[in-house]
This record gives sequence, structure tokens and C-alpha cells, in this order.
Amino acid sequence: MPDTGRPLRILLIEDSETDRIFIQRLLDKALGTECNVTATPRLGGAINLLSSAQQSAAPFDAALLDMTLPDSVGPSACEKLRLTAPELPVLVLTGIDDEAIAVESLNQGAQDFLVKGRMDPRLLARSIRYSIERKRGEVDLQKAHRRIQRQQHQAELAHLARVNTMGEMASGMAHELNQPLTAIVGYAEAALAGFESGMLTGEENRLLLERIVSESQRAAEIIRRLRRLVRKREPEQSPTNVNEAIHEVIEMVGHESELGQHRVQLQLNEQIPITAADRVQIQQVILNLVRNGMEAMEALPVESRILTISSTVTDGTIRVAVSDNGPWVADEDLGKLFEPYFSTKKSGLGMGLAICRSIIEAHAGTLIARRNPECGLTFEFTLPVRTGAVTDG
Repeated sequence: MPDTGRPLRILLIEDSETDRIFIQRLLDKALGTECNVTATPRLGGAINLLSSAQQSAAPFDAALLDMTLPDSVGPSACEKLRLTAPELPVLVLTGIDDEAIAVESLNQGAQDFLVKGRMDPRLLARSIRYSIERKRGEVDLQKAHRRIQRQQHQAELAHLARVNTMGEMASGMAHELNQPLTAIVGYAEAALAGFESGMLTGEENRLLLERIVSESQRAAEIIRRLRRLVRKREPEQSPTNVNEAIHEVIEMVGHESELGQHRVQLQLNEQIPITAADRVQIQQVILNLVRNGMEAMEALPVESRILTISSTVTDGTIRVAVSDNGPWVADEDLGKLFEPYFSTKKSGLGMGLAICRSIIEAHAGTLIARRNPECGLTFEFTLPVRTGAVTDG
């Protein structure tokens, strides 16, 4: 019996009236009211029934297929049924015990092979039930495989997008890294000059060395942050503080915001709970939204280039919003923003927001865009507060 509690729906594809009556009697003895049989004498009729059943969301649980039909002879019928209804278990019925036909039928997608003259109610019922369970396991395995492939593909796209973003930000990253390196050189030269002249006290030398250590740690953290973003890796869930992710992104784009004279306002709820998420991917989403917001305001007067980032939590849901003062997007374009290859930028590839939405949805959240009351757009994403691993639903 299927786990829905309803009777099994069996599709019997048999052109012999005698055999059809015989098989139905076996099913009545084996399953009784637990089975509803729909019979058709042709493969074409079965395919029409399957197509109609799929459209009405009432599929058959299993099909019993005769090997010799007016419009089909041999195991190729199994393949035709599989193409029409990939999740339908098919049991082949034949009047002769031919091992070669049995093997070929199984290769074409059949779940079992039964000889009509050797069937009894118990054998037929057991074969149907086992076939349904085997097919269910096979379908679940295929779905899991496709899900893994989809996750791997998404991870690859996300990685390529991060590498592309880091390439666009290369000058800013070089500037950010150059600051601690320049400081290290300056402090080291001062310490060396003091050592040679003997004019610096031990305390002054200690202070210079402490500053060198501090700037070295700062440079090392910048490099670690870059490596986390650009390295190729499998998605992984770990305790993530969304506010910390926002602060790190603001540091990354600091040089860009200075050059473009953008003012970033943070309105962060300091009580945001830790949640299980892929920290790098969440940073990727925030980084993309922040850079998009700054680019949208490039044509505005300097005093109007204000980007607002907020974080809130309500009813077990974390919300992060990025708002700009740029121009509105046309009504017909607002709904297309998250479509692959659609972009409002002249040089945009149209993949950034599509990847961001897929990342957030993989975290069981949502990403939306809406117009602000006066001008600009707000992009808001949600994350459920979770303490364990997040899985792809």
C-alpha cells in the first residue's frame, strides 16, 4: 500500500481479454479493495492515460505491461513508458520464460519480469509492492544526486562571482593592503635608525616593535579575508554573526566608498542572534548588494550618496536590508532583477543578483527588491535563526 493510505492504482496494459480477466482476478484475490485497476489494450492508450494522470496530479502507482501489444512488441515499450512517466514502476508480463527478454526489459527500466503462467496472487502482490519500493528508492537517489549536482553548480557559480568581484576590487584591495605594509616599513626604518644612533630608549623601541606586530597582524587578516572569499570550497554551515559579516564587508569596500565619496550608515540590531549559515556566501550576498547600491548612486551629488544597511530580528527571522538613494527601476524591470543575464548596468553580466537569490534560498531565506518611497531601491534578505546545520530543501 502507498503511504497515502489510499488503494493502489494499477495500470494494466494488456490486449488479451482472457489474460486481462485472469490478471484482474489475481489482483482481486491478492489485494481486494486495496487495489483499483485501469486497463487499456494498447501502449498508445497507456501513454495518453499517464499524461492525463500527471496533469491531474493523480499518477498511477504501478503499471503491468504485456510484451506483445497491437502497437508495440518487445522491451522497447518499457523505455517509452519511462520517458512518459519516469517515476512509474513498470512490471513486464509475458507468456514465455525468456531470460534474454527479461534482462533487456530490466535494462529498459522495468522493475520486474513475470511469466503469466507462473503467477499466483501472493507472487503478484509481492512483486508490485517490491517494485514500488525499489522505484521509490531509485527516484529518491536520483533526486539526491541532482540536488548534489545543483549545489555543486551553485557553489561553482558563487566562487566565480567572488573571484570576478575581487578582480573588480583589486585596486581597492591593493590600497587596503598597502597601508599596513607602508606602516610596517616606516616603523622598521625608525627602529633601525634609532638602534644605529642609540637615541631611542628601550621603551620607545618596544613601542615601535609592538606597532610593527600590530600592522603585520592587520595585513595578515586582510590576506586571510581575501583568501576566504576567493578560495574554491564546498558550502559549509557554521555559527555566523550577521553583524560581523556586515562590518567585514564595509571594511572591504572602504576604499571604494572613499573614492566614490559614499556615506555608509549602519543601523544594526546588536542583539542579532548567531545563526547557522555559510559565512562566506552570506558575505558575498552583502558585498554584492552594497556595491550595487554604491554604483547606483554614482550620478548623484556627493551629499546624496547615502547607503543604509540595517539588521533586525523578528519571530526567529533575521532581516538585512541595503538601501540606496539611486534612481528608481522601471516597473517592468523590477520583477526581472533576479533573472539570470538581466542587468540594468551597461557593463553588467546579470548574474550577481541571481546568484545572491539562489544562495539565500539555499539557506531557507528570501531575497526581495522594493522601491523606496522617494527614490532608490531596498534589497532585503531573510535568514532563519538556526543553531544546527542548514540543508538545501
